[in-house]
Amino acid sequence: MRANKFPWIRAALVWNLDAVQLAREHNNANVLVLGSRWTETPEALAFVLLFSETTFAEGRHSTRVAKVSSLL
Repeated sequence: MRANKFPWIRAALVWNLDAVQLAREHNNANVLVLGSRWTETPEALAFVLLFSETTFAEGRHSTRVAKVSSLL
């Protein structure tokens, strides 16, 4: 999660498909972080596929993402 110290990186730790989708849609995450102890390979592949297919929802989320990025 140290990746988030850079303003152009928005890393998200995910543990299920809902977390993956929300990380992309609401936080515009561009780095996916998976816990190796809790994520099996088939599940990880599903996470990566969903992450790559999901787009940022923009709208009301854009303001928050801009604020977080400007803090760094």
